[in-house]
Amino acid sequence: ARHRGDHGADHTLVVAPDFEMGALQKECRSNHVTPMRAHDLASLLMLTAAKGPVDLDEFRSLFELFDPDEVHKWVEATIKKAQATKRLPLIMVLSALEEIGFSDPDAITTSVVARHMRSTHGTKDFPTNADVKDVIYGLSVLVPHLVRLANEAIILGTSPAKIRLAVLTQLQEVPPEYRLGIDQVLNTKSA
Repeated sequence: ARHRGDHGADHTLVVAPDFEMGALQKECRSNHVTPMRAHDLASLLMLTAAKGPVDLDEFRSLFELFDPDEVHKWVEATIKKAQATKRLPLIMVLSALEEIGFSDPDAITTSVVARHMRSTHGTKDFPTNADVKDVIYGLSVLVPHLVRLANEAIILGTSPAKIRLAVLTQLQEVPPEYRLGIDQVLNTKSA
C-alpha cells in the first residue's frame, strides 16, 4: 500500500502461488490490496491471448476484491463470459492473412483483414476492425517476436503458417487447463 502511494498508483495486486488464509483478507481489505493466485493470473493471461483484452471497466472491479477465493471466482466468471461471447477465431484470422498474401515481413491493417473476411464470408457486420484487433493483440501476447500491433498496423515477422506453428509450440509449454482449447483448434486445421 505504501508503494502504491509513493508511486501514485490506483491499485495494488499481489500475486503468489497461494496464500495463508485468515488475517490476510483483513489486511488486504484494510490496505486495499488484491491478492491473486499465480494460476488465476495465468488464466487471465491466456484469456487475453485467446480472446483479446479484458474490458478495462470490468477489470477494475477485480481491485475491489480482497480475498483470493473471491478473485478466483471473478476470474472464472470472466473466462465464462468471454467464452460465451461471439469472438473471431484465431484460425480464421490466420487463414485470412494467408489468403491476402505474405511475401516479406510487412504490415497490413486490421481494417483490410476485417474487410477481406467480411467479403469472403458474405457478411456485413462481422468481423469488425475491433474483432480483428483483439485477435492480433492476443497473438502479440503469445508470440510477440512474430506479431506486433501498432494502432491498426499488423506487423508480421513470418508467414501465417509459421505463426500458427509458433503458437502451437508456445502452447506446449502451457499446462492444458490454461490453453482454453486454442491448441485443439489450431491442430485441426492445416495451414
